[in-house]
Amino acid sequence: MKQQIYNTALYLRLSRDDELQGESSSITTQRSMLRLYAKEHHLNVIDEYIDDGWSGTNFDRPSFQRMIEDIEAGKINCVVTKDLSRLGRNYIMTGQYTELYFPSHNVRYIAIDDGVDSEKGESEIAPFKNIINEWVARDTSRKVKSAFKTKFAEGAHYGAYAPLGYKKHPDIKGKLLIDDETKWIIEKIFSLAYQGYGSAKITKQLRAEKVPTASWLNFTRYGTFAHIFEGKPESKRYEWTIAHVKAILKSEVYIGNSVHNMQSTVSFKSKKKVRKPESEWFRVENTHEPIIDKEVFYRVQEQIKSRRRQTKEKATPIFAGLVKCADCGWSMRFGTNKANKTPYSYYACSYYGQFGKVDMVSVDLEIVLQVFENLLSNAMRYADTAVSVACRTKGKKLLITVADDGKGFNSNALKIATDPFYTTEKKSEGEHFGLGLNISKVLCQRHGGGITLKNQKNGGASITVCFGMRSQK
Repeated sequence: MKQQIYNTALYLRLSRDDELQGESSSITTQRSMLRLYAKEHHLNVIDEYIDDGWSGTNFDRPSFQRMIEDIEAGKINCVVTKDLSRLGRNYIMTGQYTELYFPSHNVRYIAIDDGVDSEKGESEIAPFKNIINEWVARDTSRKVKSAFKTKFAEGAHYGAYAPLGYKKHPDIKGKLLIDDETKWIIEKIFSLAYQGYGSAKITKQLRAEKVPTASWLNFTRYGTFAHIFEGKPESKRYEWTIAHVKAILKSEVYIGNSVHNMQSTVSFKSKKKVRKPESEWFRVENTHEPIIDKEVFYRVQEQIKSRRRQTKEKATPIFAGLVKCADCGWSMRFGTNKANKTPYSYYACSYYGQFGKVDMVSVDLEIVLQVFENLLSNAMRYADTAVSVACRTKGKKLLITVADDGKGFNSNALKIATDPFYTTEKKSEGEHFGLGLNISKVLCQRHGGGITLKNQKNGGASITVCFGMRSQK
């Protein structure tokens, strides 16, 4: 009988948390173990796939994904790891690969230390191992967050790089010192803002004067961010963004304060960041020497707050700052095109606008505003204490969601509340009645969209309207 040839991938992973375990989990130790095992069991090693510094809860690791691509291409039919935790610490995802993906692609999987070898049949202990590995990741995440909270309360700075204008103290961890080589950039930005310049105008001037960005300075000093600048034109070094300027102008680090815990991940499994309420921030004053005088800083903050979002026609778009680009996540700016016989309003990605590529989508603003007013008045009528509004784009659609914390829709209203002449004859509690919803439905449909009604998990009604958008180049 012809012996099966196993074209093998040796997968190695080490995160910062794993480093605490010492040499037993190091990349060097893993490589030696896997190489020896492959030699003893006559496995044909195709390549090593190493993710150094990557968490086991994240399956978007570059080398892991490269290994998956090679499996898809038929180059690999065997995967070997030191143990199950090297493959991952998310028991659902790890189980999906070991119990579904690998078998469906005829890939043999071996976890040496855990005694797992799919060629010998399913391991009854593997699912429990995966659960334990996730528990370890959860517990480690909790301990790390707790440790950082203690450090934040002390006002220390912890990050890969010091903020622009500062440098890390060579001897005292978490201490910031003024960087005499770059503080002038911060002083220039605040000086322009103090004179009344907006973020967009400051950004334009920084580019025109070829002021280096923080990422370029870090590249020249530490060699990081090479992928951003290699093979790119010189102008990339001075490619300031409005968002970067705004972040500097709002940062209290420049008046000597340390502010932490402004955002956090959704969970230990997800790297998505969410902004936390200011009441949960850690703010410690006078932790380092300031670059900007407090009077100047707070004057700039007042100017930022007082600067209204107005068009040249003195109109204030109510969705400004709320509508985000579906491709890159940047804010969409509002504009009006009067060059055509029939003027139209549109939203354009601010990122593309800054970098010379403008992808615009137009909507009939009168229709959108009429629908929005209907939804808002409806929500305010039935809300107990609060009404929330959210806007986003999805492909070529503009979506607006208006929600309240009232009693929500009853089962009958969910079905027919958008029908014409649905009235309040029965006056049942929680029903959102009247012609408003029907009119909104009709207007949305005329605009290539629709309307969706639902109740929120924590109570209250939620209405989402959708509008089709025309592309404008």
